[in-house]
Amino acid sequence: MAAAAGSGGGHKEKSPTPAAPRKASKADQVRVEVKTVGTMRQPKASKFWVSRTSKFGEVVRKLRKSVFKTADDKELFIYVQQAFSPAADESMGDLFDHFCSGSSLVLYCGEAEAYG
Repeated sequence: MAAAAGSGGGHKEKSPTPAAPRKASKADQVRVEVKTVGTMRQPKASKFWVSRTSKFGEVVRKLRKSVFKTADDKELFIYVQQAFSPAADESMGDLFDHFCSGSSLVLYCGEAEAYG
């Protein structure tokens, strides 16, 4: 019984399969909880996950378009710890590490200025 030509001794080597894209784990994400201030309505989806590397400005856009569905020209004030509004380039991971409440970073949203 002769092995087929080019079979490499009767067994075939498997070509390496490309690694599947890594799905972001909860350790790579921040849980965000949205609370409203004043007359603003509470959204149905008030809790969601974002990447730790996401910027605060990206989350503001998500809140504006997906959660509250407000126009770009309408004011939306967003505060962390009912005290300050971070810069747009602040990373959500850093905000979570320094200002989380329990297991979430709580953002307070309103249509008018509410805190200092």
